[in-house]
Amino acid sequence: MLQRQLVTGCHVANMRNNFILIILVIASCFCYACKKGESSSHQNCDTGAATIRTIVSKKATVKLTATATHAIYLVEEGAVDTKLIPCSIGMEYYQNDLSVIISGEVKQTKPDGMSPCCMENIVLTSISK
Repeated sequence: MLQRQLVTGCHVANMRNNFILIILVIASCFCYACKKGESSSHQNCDTGAATIRTIVSKKATVKLTATATHAIYLVEEGAVDTKLIPCSIGMEYYQNDLSVIISGEVKQTKPDGMSPCCMENIVLTSISK
């Protein structure tokens, strides 16, 4: 009987330790995801790339997508098919068809074969609703 109580006690302690470990791993994943998703919309954005043009106080429209690589892009007023992928943008702008005023530097983008045509990275210096 004593041996059975010891085995049961060890089993409960192991389960509790495993449960605590699982909770810590999940909490760490949530913390990492929150930090990563605060303002970054495009992981492969080279902010140090050459600036090919500068935008100053231009109207644009926010578009949301269902893709993980480019969840958001901006369409300049008057642009035919160019999509601006912001290197960093606040979550308050994640509203489809939101009209904004943007300023920033459009960066030279290297085609990777995975991205659709006509996408350019932009380092926003200002954005407002």
